[in-house]
Amino acid sequence: YLVKVSSSPEDAEAEGNFTKGLIAAGVPMDTDIIWAPNRAISNTAQTDVDEIKDKLWITTEWELKGVGRKSNRDLETKYNQAFLEYYKGSTVKSMKPGVGSLSDYWEASPAENDSKQCCLLFNGVSSNVYPLNSSPGVVPAFCVR
Repeated sequence: YLVKVSSSPEDAEAEGNFTKGLIAAGVPMDTDIIWAPNRAISNTAQTDVDEIKDKLWITTEWELKGVGRKSNRDLETKYNQAFLEYYKGSTVKSMKPGVGSLSDYWEASPAENDSKQCCLLFNGVSSNVYPLNSSPGVVPAFCVR
């Protein structure tokens, strides 16, 4: 949904659906208006962090909540994570569009000490841990200059 589905960068169909939606809305994805910040996430083995630099991403627990509760607190810390102020003090941004109810959304952070589970924004409010085969929603994030 977020990334290219083909290896051909010239092919407009190669973009993920979210990118195609941004392009259709007039966002010039081939310029630096949408940019990739430096990010870090706990690796699956939970031995170190992986540096990530993507234009579109799924947020970590810290980026959504400003604190790590269910993620690896030794690897994802205030020193390598940012809190996205957009989410501060409001659950409205976590509601299902058109339905008006809070929803569950994947976070990119692996669950602490368990690579088979991932952190999740539960009911739009608190972090929880879910198996990777569950089916909550996805909240893509991106930076605009």
